[in-house]
Amino acid sequence: MEGGSRCESATRRAATRLHTASKGMHIANYHAEMMQRATAAMTLVPAHERDISSLTMCVGSDGLARVKERIQAFRRELLQLAETESLPSQVVQVNFQLFPLTLDTAQDAEARSHTAAKDVP
Repeated sequence: MEGGSRCESATRRAATRLHTASKGMHIANYHAEMMQRATAAMTLVPAHERDISSLTMCVGSDGLARVKERIQAFRRELLQLAETESLPSQVVQVNFQLFPLTLDTAQDAEARSHTAAKDVP
């Protein structure tokens, strides 16, 4: 079996597992497993064979929506790149995580103003 066939087969199997898995916990478990593998890769995979990086940013709700849109667009772009590979030979994992590290101060301020307004006689 040539490398491309093995790669395509593994990619198809991974996509099929994700596609056919029921929503909810199965998908969450899949993502948790991939994040655990990323953690292991930091020590098991030589630096020249991986790229692990992160950003910490401060954004508002509009900025958060734009970041999510950009991640989704980039994910589609990477899939197109993979589809045009002439000699695929290795299955790789690319993870994206976007989550808040703090409470939304705008929402917190709005909640405080509503609470204060109720307290005013």
